Amino acid sequence: MIDERSEDAEGDRPDIIEPSMGERALFICPRCKQKRGVNIDYGYPSHELFEQAERNEAVLGGCMQALGDPDRQCLNCGHQWEIVRRRPLSKE
Repeated sequence: MIDERSEDAEGDRPDIIEPSMGERALFICPRCKQKRGVNIDYGYPSHELFEQAERNEAVLGGCMQALGDPDRQCLNCGHQWEIVRRRPLSKE
């Protein structure tokens, strides 16, 4: 999938809304263009994260993320997408 992000001349990312304390970052959905995309949380959720998912403020992705699974989901239209990494993940 293609990452639909862009940077301006200063390298800032206009598609990201910076979260304040206790809030989640929001990303522009490539399908509906709304700033309602969130990272999909994989692994065992905390009680707080489970409650956020029940309120449609977070997305739970299951226990493990397989290669090719989506990284983000739009809370508005439900579209899921994989982000393109700019550099390979470190091999530690």
